[in-house]
Amino acid sequence: MRPSDIIIANPTPLTATFERTEAEQAAALMIVVLADADDSWRPVTPKEIGRYIRGILDAKEAPPVWMNNPFFRPDIHNLVTRGFARWEGDEDADGRPVGFTEKALEKLRVSRWRRPNPQDS
Repeated sequence: MRPSDIIIANPTPLTATFERTEAEQAAALMIVVLADADDSWRPVTPKEIGRYIRGILDAKEAPPVWMNNPFFRPDIHNLVTRGFARWEGDEDADGRPVGFTEKALEKLRVSRWRRPNPQDS
């Protein structure tokens, strides 16, 4: 399973996956950043997330509907507190990296948001 295998749906991504909307929004942001970068599960930095959002704004593209939601309040700390993500390493100029835990990856593996993979049959 790769980040690009996860469907980030409109208007509310990953509904009923990580127990809180704010955590699901943060996870969605992390997933689109990873899918857009190298499509691997690794820690991301706040700066990478900011660059992704800035890229959308600089290209004058409309943000995805789920990011344009007036209630869009991604909360990475909520993901960490609930055990779905963990801080990795030390903070540097790009911020402190955060990565998904095995608990989160397992939730994504069995979720309805994962694209079907014929090799899994």
